[in-house]
Amino acid sequence: MIEFLGNKGDDVGKKLLVLLAIIFNGPLSWVEGTATLSPLGPVTEIISAASIGVSVLPSVAVSGTTEGFLILCEDGNRNLDSCFSALGTQTWGTVIQTPSSTTNLVNGPVLISKTSSGAMASWLGDTIGFNSGYAYGGFTPDHGVTWPSIIPLGSVDSLVVFVGVSGSPSGFMFVWYDDGQTATYWAWSTYNGSSWVVSSAGTIPTGIPIGYPAQVAGTSNTGFMATWVGIDNNVYASYTNNEGGTWTTQQVPLASNAIYAWVGGNANGFMVVWIDTVDTNIYSSFYNLESGMWQSSPSTVGFNVSQEDWITPYVTGSDVGFVVTWINPNFDANASISIDNGATWSPTTQITTDGSINPFDFNWGVFVGASIVDDTVLFTWADLSGNAQSRFYTIEGLPPSILPPATLTGSKMSNDFPFVRQFVNNLKWTASPSSDVVSYNVYKNGNFLDTVPAGGSLVYNDLSNTLRTGYTYGVTSVDTNQQESSAITVFVK
Repeated sequence: MIEFLGNKGDDVGKKLLVLLAIIFNGPLSWVEGTATLSPLGPVTEIISAASIGVSVLPSVAVSGTTEGFLILCEDGNRNLDSCFSALGTQTWGTVIQTPSSTTNLVNGPVLISKTSSGAMASWLGDTIGFNSGYAYGGFTPDHGVTWPSIIPLGSVDSLVVFVGVSGSPSGFMFVWYDDGQTATYWAWSTYNGSSWVVSSAGTIPTGIPIGYPAQVAGTSNTGFMATWVGIDNNVYASYTNNEGGTWTTQQVPLASNAIYAWVGGNANGFMVVWIDTVDTNIYSSFYNLESGMWQSSPSTVGFNVSQEDWITPYVTGSDVGFVVTWINPNFDANASISIDNGATWSPTTQITTDGSINPFDFNWGVFVGASIVDDTVLFTWADLSGNAQSRFYTIEGLPPSILPPATLTGSKMSNDFPFVRQFVNNLKWTASPSSDVVSYNVYKNGNFLDTVPAGGSLVYNDLSNTLRTGYTYGVTSVDTNQQESSAITVFVK
């Protein structure tokens, strides 16, 4: 597969695209430029420390669905604070504070994962002492207004701050590890029609003692990847496709010198990111679900990361790509996006410029949260004054969402007439998986040839051919908005 970068409506680019197919005699796809992050507005305050009477503690977690974005954070009174922004509004609703008796004295960064049925948060309850306690999960069906189900996951010992959580259509996966550095635990939560029920916690085989917190990410097909850093400072990952029944653990290739490793998922696989403590750069490696293999070598995501041990890189994924965030030495938020599963990353986008990120908290794991819904990315963080801040961005340069025809074949035929033979290049294709396709455009060596209506016979016969000459044909889909897909191509000689 060869991808050609061009601009939307760039006819010269599309001609070059199909000409390249002649050379390589293989399928090509059209990518509408390099993706970049563009702000939709200024930094917006979500929660004011003055309005709630206490500071917001790092970090501010965010998760989104087609309804909008829900943020969660811990405040100085160990309460859980939440706020919701409807998709497309870039404004925030009422701040909801839960009583500490409801959320069992939140201690440590709160993480969140949303599905179509609601959102699940995870945290430590401060029932034993600082940086120690019990792992909890809490479910809300109404954007954080109520939390009808608070779930104790299991006891954990000191120095454990993260309880990772990730959701799928059928439930949520939690991971954490014990102070003895001997095991990573998991618990699977499912919905019984009225409340969330947690199975017994199990263990993930680690192979080496754990040095730093475990994380987890899920995909739409109910697969989960857990990651952690061993005491050898190498990154490890374990995959389950049966809700924790079995885990397959391996070292992430060439992922070393790490303290924290974060994982994000989409339908294609899992992205793991980490900071190299030697050169202070962020690296990524993508695990392809189809091939079951990691990238051959890590990709560089960003440079010059803050060297504070509790600063973590953060990655989030969706069908459009992955976004990584980090904090630089000036305590500003940075981000980069990849739309090709980490093969390339966009130049660094600096989200803040005033050094306002709050990295000072005794709990480990300060991060800048991020979530992607469609082409919108939301970043969240806590500032030096203890306020929760946000900024919305849009992803520019995404390829068209309309899909090309599913298959395309080409063959040479002939019509025999008295005293003359007519050569015909016959093209046949199957319909695009996209539902709003109204027609198909046919190209020959990069030049527009004809349009074929959708719904009828998806066949085209090209009569203008020269004997023993090869041609590259491309067929694209066109939707009701006249948006054109990438081209599927075939070489006929």
